[in-house]
Amino acid sequence: MIGRHVGVVTLLENECSNLVLHIWCVPHQLDIVVKNATHGVLDEAFYKVAHAFFVHLRVQQILITKMGSKCPKDMARWVAFGSILRWLLKHRCQLMIHVANKRPVQAPSMQWWVIAGALAPLFERMAVTFATLQSPNLVISQQRQEVSNLMVDIAIGLDIRSTMDVALINEIDPTTIIQRDGWIVTKDVVIMHIRDQGSWAR
Repeated sequence: MIGRHVGVVTLLENECSNLVLHIWCVPHQLDIVVKNATHGVLDEAFYKVAHAFFVHLRVQQILITKMGSKCPKDMARWVAFGSILRWLLKHRCQLMIHVANKRPVQAPSMQWWVIAGALAPLFERMAVTFATLQSPNLVISQQRQEVSNLMVDIAIGLDIRSTMDVALINEIDPTTIIQRDGWIVTKDVVIMHIRDQGSWAR
């Protein structure tokens, strides 16, 4: 990211005899990872439903007036998707009444709401790291530590294990785990995480 120094990368590429390697800043890299992970939920259906629903909600003027609040805009930053989930969950009772009365085709399923409740705290944790990474005073080693802390918090919170742990894989019934990209989590842990979100999620 070059900020106000427009043309610096082009100048470097023109002057250097070897190739210039473009490196995205750490917050941008985190945002890309969050985007990919979000698209992975329900094979992209989770985000598509959310997007269609908040596009619908943003033009419901009577509902907006009645609630005294408007659904946040979808932003380029994927970490900001958490603020949309938080808003939807905060206003879920009024939104469910709206869905029952209007029956919009964009309405999320009950499964979607449960998943949203489970993902919201993870997005909140990522937003904290994202805000910290944008501090102008952080050096690269501190940025790495912030990302490492985020990974540890998520891994501990969901008891995520590596598939490299052969002993663990051999002792676990494969029908009780969810496996993706070299990581596993047990279905029981996911269920407990959902229950931890409160009585509504349960």
